[in-house]
Amino acid sequence: MTALHDMHCHLDFMENSAEVAGRAANDGSLLFANTVTPQGWIDAQTALGGLPNVLIGFGMHPWWVQGTDADGDGRQVTAPDGRYSSPYNYAGRADDPGQQGKFRNILAQADSARMANSRFARKQRTDVADLLEEFRPQIIGEVGLDLGPRHTQTHEDQVLMFERIMAWTAREQDKLVSLHSVKAAAEVLDILQRTGALETNTFIFHWFTGPSDLLKRSVEAGCYFSCGPRMLATKKGREYVKAIPLRQLLLETDDPPKQGAPYPYENLRANLESVARDVATIKGPEALDVIAETSVRLLTNPNA
Repeated sequence: MTALHDMHCHLDFMENSAEVAGRAANDGSLLFANTVTPQGWIDAQTALGGLPNVLIGFGMHPWWVQGTDADGDGRQVTAPDGRYSSPYNYAGRADDPGQQGKFRNILAQADSARMANSRFARKQRTDVADLLEEFRPQIIGEVGLDLGPRHTQTHEDQVLMFERIMAWTAREQDKLVSLHSVKAAAEVLDILQRTGALETNTFIFHWFTGPSDLLKRSVEAGCYFSCGPRMLATKKGREYVKAIPLRQLLLETDDPPKQGAPYPYENLRANLESVARDVATIKGPEALDVIAETSVRLLTNPNA
């Protein structure tokens, strides 16, 4: 049976990560374990770094650039309509004098939080640069940009962070990088080219959702694409799998769906097998052997 390798998961989110990794090893599976913060990478190295089938990416996920979590809360204060806005562009309830003082107070908190977040983001960029220099990780991920509605307010800090990491990879070379890109594929590609990172490193778009012209641009730039259950659940995603050259296609689960709980290995395996079946149906019976070969090569010698 062809080995199935998970090229984008979050093993460190699982309380039973070592058990899951061990069972994956028994099935012959390599796991590209993405992290979302540098501290997550350090912790994962301590917990999982000695496992031969686990390769851990140094992560700085765009959702965490200002210290927020996956739900976009935590350090940020939002305006009453859910947007992270300022008194100068908030358009709500100006006709209700009884609410104006309440809104001014909420928005003042939002502006205070924004300034605190900006200071946090500046410090984090410095910390990330220092950690990259200290540890010199070979594998990077998850990094990138997210310009979805819940994360546009951090656009500037996301770009500054991503550019800093990509400039480092351009200088160091021969890195394997897993990319997060939501409504930002053009900007991600522009940064890869502007920093020079694209020329001497290997990039995997995790769950590509951009428009078809940017898929074509990414393919022509030599990028790889990891596809998982959510990508294959859509007509657009299946069409993209059909369009991506087989030797640039990979499998992923993006498991687990939540952080901080045990995760059954059976769930990860079932998701990986489901993706493999769907890809084989779309790309043909030889697909899984080619994908396995590509996965091993990328995780052991990405620029070969």
